[in-house]
Amino acid sequence: MSGRLIAFSLSVLLAVFAAPALAQFHCVIQGTITDVTGAAIPEASVRVRNLATGVTRATLASAEGAYQVPSLPAGSYEITIEKSGFQPVKRSSLTLGFGDTAKADFILKLGAVVQEITVSEQAGQVETEQNEVSARMEGNLVRELPLNGRNILNLVALQPGITGRGPSTSMGSSFSSGNDSFSGETGPELYAAGARSEANNFTVDDTSVNAVARLGVTNLVPNAESVDQVRVVTNSFSAAEGQSSGARVQIMTKSGSNSFHGGVSHYFQNNMLAARNVFEEDLPVFRKNQFSYRVGGPIRKNRTFFYHSYEGLRQSGARGRTATVETQAFRDFVTQTRPNSIAAKLLKELPLSVYPTYNFRDLGSPAKGANVIGPADGIFDVGTASFLPNTRRRGDQWSGRIDHELRPGKDRLYGNFYRTRASTLNGGIRSSLDRVTDETTHFGSLNHTHIAGATKLNELRLGVMRLVGLPRKPDRLDIPNISISGATGFSLNGSNLYPVGWYQTNYTARDVFSWRRSSHSLKIGGELRRNVNVAVNTSNYVPGYSFHSLLDFADDEPLQATRFVDPRTGEPATAYTSQTFL
Repeated sequence: MSGRLIAFSLSVLLAVFAAPALAQFHCVIQGTITDVTGAAIPEASVRVRNLATGVTRATLASAEGAYQVPSLPAGSYEITIEKSGFQPVKRSSLTLGFGDTAKADFILKLGAVVQEITVSEQAGQVETEQNEVSARMEGNLVRELPLNGRNILNLVALQPGITGRGPSTSMGSSFSSGNDSFSGETGPELYAAGARSEANNFTVDDTSVNAVARLGVTNLVPNAESVDQVRVVTNSFSAAEGQSSGARVQIMTKSGSNSFHGGVSHYFQNNMLAARNVFEEDLPVFRKNQFSYRVGGPIRKNRTFFYHSYEGLRQSGARGRTATVETQAFRDFVTQTRPNSIAAKLLKELPLSVYPTYNFRDLGSPAKGANVIGPADGIFDVGTASFLPNTRRRGDQWSGRIDHELRPGKDRLYGNFYRTRASTLNGGIRSSLDRVTDETTHFGSLNHTHIAGATKLNELRLGVMRLVGLPRKPDRLDIPNISISGATGFSLNGSNLYPVGWYQTNYTARDVFSWRRSSHSLKIGGELRRNVNVAVNTSNYVPGYSFHSLLDFADDEPLQATRFVDPRTGEPATAYTSQTFL
């Protein structure tokens, strides 16, 4: 163990005046209630009903006629204002996007209780309640745009205040995995307000999904079918949204409603409209199938709702590549003149998928001693080969969410989870050394909201994000890692480390208490994060040999031999690191 690094951070959040609530229920409706003369109407009854779920919230206006209904999910709402001696007023539909704070003022007229005034006015499109630069992408936009790989993070670069390029990069298993939603570590190359990409922060339903090992990287990219909205904030963060100075990418997942709804999709791509590159004699075959479904609805109307989605990927084929390798003439020379050598054994048991066809060179002839070359012998030893690697990628992602009103208008509970797995093969010119890398991620969050009267609200959120990456055990542990200067050697494709694996876990706990008093809002809370990063990256557990040239390899004369051992015993050792941040 290299060392144990422990740090502690606890944030206290304090805000005066109205501010948006925390957690996935990030929307607020607020305003004032007056009569026709402009005088405040105290203690008017305010009811806000979600049109999709039927869930209702109630509060009372203050003595100054001000009201606020925080901690609402995005959606369309009906607002009803009642006060004895005044005609009730109803606003039929007020639509809130993720993170919106909408101002809705009402004027009550004297009249009988049986009379009711309905207002159909929509909220203004200009944000007047919060001072921040942000943008929001709706769920239908995320699902319907022709995104390459269906990776929703590729849309973030289009938002105001953001520069960079849309396609993401992947740090785990490669093979174009940055274009899909299945990588364990995805880092969009985005720059907000001049900050580096490492300063970006990612949340799903306001639970951190940031990678532990690298900054500006997320361990989870939700599939487009499960996403309701994506919001990007580039400056003026609230006190509750610290941890980074770059873009804050907030992903809100879909929830069920009082009606059943669902859908299926299938995206297919092949090589029919592609053109071969300069390294390809024929157009390589490429197939990519990405398919998904979603379903949601009520378990108990107005109380309990569910939502579930799945996305799968089956992909194969890649573009042509080149490699500098030994010629067939050199192989025959070694196996015939040195049949019992290690070089002959490797060349016979680990053949090339194709041999060179151009850029032939005669390096000389083998001579006794490392780094010693004899005169030219007329045999072309190396050349350039164009080949099609054996590549494939398989991914699956499942998600589920449950929303439940424990006590209508008093206690609300919701939880969701994601499970993602990906298997990637990124082959090389020696297919016998190909190695598959498996990655699995699990995400879970639980939110409980307690409403204590008309002016007090407490939100508790718990979350965990875990990534496990494990390249599979090599089929041939008896084959050492061989590097040859000027030629492609004998190294595992995908990862030449063994044993190897990475394990990242991110625990989050947050509690926020909000109290509205008169026209002011007081908010105080704390957040605790525990990040655990364990990595096994062992090089040369199986000895590694370096050769000055292909000719030295033919004579089994390495320039250097390397092995990772425990200095106390001389036995092979495993490189293991562990870090914990609290």
